[in-house]
Amino acid sequence: MHEVKPLNIFLYVKNNIKKFIPQILAVMLGVFLVFFVCVLGGGIKFGIRDNVVLPFEKLSLIWINDTKVEGGKFYKEMSEDTDVEKIIYTAGFRQIQTKLIAQGTSTFVFYPEARDTKYLMDKLDFKLIAGKIPENQNELLLNSNFVKSNNLKLGDMYGTDVNEKHELGGTYKVVGIYSGKCTITFCYSNSAENIKKSSEQVLLVIPKPGKLEQVNIKIEKYKNIDHQDLNDLKRSLDGMFQMFNIFAVIVLALTVFVITFTIGNINYMHLYDRLEELSILDALGYNKIIITFKLIKELALIIFIGSIFGIGFGIFGGYIFNVIYCNPKGVPVSVLNPWYILISLLVPIFVSIFSSIPVIRFLSHMNTIEVLEGRY
Repeated sequence: MHEVKPLNIFLYVKNNIKKFIPQILAVMLGVFLVFFVCVLGGGIKFGIRDNVVLPFEKLSLIWINDTKVEGGKFYKEMSEDTDVEKIIYTAGFRQIQTKLIAQGTSTFVFYPEARDTKYLMDKLDFKLIAGKIPENQNELLLNSNFVKSNNLKLGDMYGTDVNEKHELGGTYKVVGIYSGKCTITFCYSNSAENIKKSSEQVLLVIPKPGKLEQVNIKIEKYKNIDHQDLNDLKRSLDGMFQMFNIFAVIVLALTVFVITFTIGNINYMHLYDRLEELSILDALGYNKIIITFKLIKELALIIFIGSIFGIGFGIFGGYIFNVIYCNPKGVPVSVLNPWYILISLLVPIFVSIFSSIPVIRFLSHMNTIEVLEGRY
């Protein structure tokens, strides 16, 4: 028997590209869907992380009731600690909501002295882009995204006396706007000395670089103080982040199922139309294993093409979504994230595996003689 020439997969797909368009579109839409879900879910997840967790990678929040623990003693002991860079008094603290894509998340309001606000901004990599740091009572310094999401501008008034939806009681004037990953609202406190005399004291403990964990361990030894640190926040958010992961797995599984079912049906009809061609190849000396690999390679090439288009449209759609909706609303999302691409590529990988099974079964049941005799 003469040696048969290898089958040219790329040439066949190129010449019959119109037949494969439905399969390419199915894969493309599936990859696009998963990528876009990653953009949305990641926008919420990273928004919560940046606004709630990120500040506490640089500081710990302490509030002391002087009847339980002497605030001055705690301040003195921690100030003398070689792992502590600075301790800042703030005239109380509170939490307000900032908007994300599909929900809101809590952010902190601090009331430090002006010099301490400047220090915290430098520490947290904030950059003043308009106005000034608060230097008088009832003045606010706001994150640029918070300003956008609440339709505020420099010089506007904020507070429940202005709008019932605002979460700070009273009336405040927006005197400064800064850019930065996390949203912290800075109000003004005229003197740390007055705070020290209060029975309720709130402090921000800033460790030296690389000493966060050591400082938090020392703070935990003070049994009668309340504090919030990085570990507390991570524990409180673990459950929420696990829900995001479960949701992502469900979307991925449903997408793979739908695409595999769609491609399987299209592929079966396509194979049935090619019965005579495949039987002739078998009769000419091509082993069924070789023919099977040919068809699987065709399928893999089609899925690869769909994946490239899906990721491309996903990135493009994500950027358009950012420009048209997210940035103007003050809820920007990350689009070009390697993890989004890797998760999206799970779709074509699983689809390739599951879609190959019907091809193998189809060829294993194909009777070449019956097909060529017209009896199949």
